[in-house]
Amino acid sequence: MLPYLARRLVSALPIVAILAIATFIFLRLSGDPTAELAGENATAERIEALRRSLGLDRSVATQFGLWLGHLLQGDLGTSLITRQPVAAMISERLEATLSLALTTTVTSVLLAVPLGVLAARFKGGLLDRAITLFCVGGFSMPTFVAGYLLVWLFSIRLGWLPAQGYISMLVDPAEWLLHLVAPTLAMSTVFIVLIARITRASVIEVLGQDFVRTARALGATEVRVFTLYALRNAAVPIVTIIAVGIGIVLTGVVVTETVFNLPGIGRLTIEAVLARDYPVIQAVILLFSLTYVVINLAIDVAYAALDPRIRS
Repeated sequence: MLPYLARRLVSALPIVAILAIATFIFLRLSGDPTAELAGENATAERIEALRRSLGLDRSVATQFGLWLGHLLQGDLGTSLITRQPVAAMISERLEATLSLALTTTVTSVLLAVPLGVLAARFKGGLLDRAITLFCVGGFSMPTFVAGYLLVWLFSIRLGWLPAQGYISMLVDPAEWLLHLVAPTLAMSTVFIVLIARITRASVIEVLGQDFVRTARALGATEVRVFTLYALRNAAVPIVTIIAVGIGIVLTGVVVTETVFNLPGIGRLTIEAVLARDYPVIQAVILLFSLTYVVINLAIDVAYAALDPRIRS
């Protein structure tokens, strides 16, 4: 396992390097933010002085070298707007995003896998059709639409849930969970659909194998057939779609945090883009990209654990 993991880690290094270079270059190609930062009535001398103070008057290669040098030392730079360290800004927003990602992932897996297994167990029946209808409807609904509907129903009409905001788990665990219910449900919709559909298809495929028919012929109960044989052998595609879904969750936090006014990294990204805050945008994009790389590595490790033949 360790040699396999080492090979996967080495192969991921060029991807990280390409992501860092692409992030830096594409942001520089988007334009010079100094005129906007200086204000509408700023003179040309003021704009040029600001450009020099920010180091934007240097060549792109020089700027990249300086940024990379600071990055290797753990310095993500300083915000052009707030003049705060970018690492501190991200750490302040990290709890809300991680909380939302965690509750969404756990909720989706706990609901989707049983739904997929039930749909496979009653293939072609009323329950299977109901789950399929739910999946079609859930996949067709954008996250922001689901979010606004949840706010209207549970916050405005019923008054059961807070409409916006976030309370730290360290301050009040009950309020923390209450504020995450609606955002979690909004983000879980597509994730549940993906996992349920893949689980259904994978379990149905496994149930058609000879060893399952043999197990049933030897008197294995349906619970044992589905838990020990079907789910275990259908685990690889299910694990894959769960990992892919985590990536979708990371993408969805940008919209969800904006709808529910959560002070997370997704909302920080929107604020930085609108203000053209280069250091913050670079750091956030790089963070999301590295997270995708880590997720892919986790998928490879899970593959190797589930199927030892992959390690060779």
